[in-house]
Amino acid sequence: MVELVLSLPSGSRYVLHAYWPFPAEEQGLAQGSRKSKAILTGGAYHDTEIDFTFFSWFLEPTFGDLGIVSRQQAFPAHRLVVSFNSPYFRAILTGGFAEAEKQKITLDDPEPLQVKKMLQYLYTAEYYIETCDLVYLVDKTTTFPSGPDTKHLKADREETDDNPRYLATFHAQMYSVGDYFQIPGLKKASMRYFYYAFGKVESQVGFMEAVTEVYSSTPASDRGLRDIVVELSTSNERGARRPKIDEDMLRQPLIA
Repeated sequence: MVELVLSLPSGSRYVLHAYWPFPAEEQGLAQGSRKSKAILTGGAYHDTEIDFTFFSWFLEPTFGDLGIVSRQQAFPAHRLVVSFNSPYFRAILTGGFAEAEKQKITLDDPEPLQVKKMLQYLYTAEYYIETCDLVYLVDKTTTFPSGPDTKHLKADREETDDNPRYLATFHAQMYSVGDYFQIPGLKKASMRYFYYAFGKVESQVGFMEAVTEVYSSTPASDRGLRDIVVELSTSNERGARRPKIDEDMLRQPLIA
């Protein structure tokens, strides 16, 4: 639950309590829209429950007063929403920086998909991996052979049994995004999704990709994802799925 206080020029003051439901699925895969409810207190709307969802504002340019740009891809946003949920954006938009006047924030580091999912979290309190997102993650990591007999490989890539490999690495990246932009809830959500995906990784390549991402993108003092790696790498319950850890893997400086 979050609380928004709206003060109007007329002197009226409204308090909006917005509630988001907790997702039933643990892997962050899209399962349709989530509805929210809100209670508006103040003026003629005293304690009136109304249908309300920030989800409908996500990537909606109507009434938008901010653009967030990642690698020349622009995402419409609302200063009220991003400032309320992220101290990073709040500092930029209220600290007298040029971005506030230009109504545009350019981000150099996170790639567009990460920025999009971060914004989705800021608006909906969750983020979801859609089929097109998974296709992008697979394509970014995998080199497909060319030729008329290999077209089916790309057509079926979203159904591969190795999907957890790509999801685990992406959720680890989202954990770092949440840390950088000071969004604790995003870190918690990505931890849940990472736990689910990493526990299903069956290939050594996928295992090492996820572990390398975790240990290269988080400081030693941040045990969030690292403890999950240790737990699932040594858990007897996951032993059947866990890839065999050979001596070469143990020599990796990041996990040695």
